[in-house]
Amino acid sequence: MGIRNTQMAMEILNALMEIPWVRQRSSIFSHAKILIVFLTSFKNVVAVCAISRFFNVLAIYVEKEYRRRGVGRRILDKAIEEARKQDLNFISLSVYAKNLPALQLYSKLGFRKILNLEQLPYYVMILPLTHRGEIICNFLSTTLSKTPPAFLFFAAKFIEKVLVGRLL
Repeated sequence: MGIRNTQMAMEILNALMEIPWVRQRSSIFSHAKILIVFLTSFKNVVAVCAISRFFNVLAIYVEKEYRRRGVGRRILDKAIEEARKQDLNFISLSVYAKNLPALQLYSKLGFRKILNLEQLPYYVMILPLTHRGEIICNFLSTTLSKTPPAFLFFAAKFIEKVLVGRLL
């Protein structure tokens, strides 16, 4: 259900900015193309998922007490559904290489690893949503696999800044 009440929307955005992880990525969340928030009946934030206007970068946060309970899957399903409705070609994200539950979930949803940023250590993943998205994913995967490691290091730093919202 969408928010039609401007005051309620502002209250929710203010509540989101109280979460340190979200605040660090405020430019993704405050300028999101898609923003989905799960709340308790008391209007406490359970989870938030955003897709940025720049590179369709997905950022997701689930409160600790709600992790490993299917909340992440449900909010991601909703975000992907909305992305399809808005005719996005793909969704991109980065994930910490040692976050196995997240890697497994993203893989189940169809995200593909296109880059291993060993220096950080993160994976960049893409979920193609259209035929054009498939082409973009294949192009990036092929191109990045043939890119010299020195360039990838600088690209990784740039991607890291984009994915944590410092450049948006």
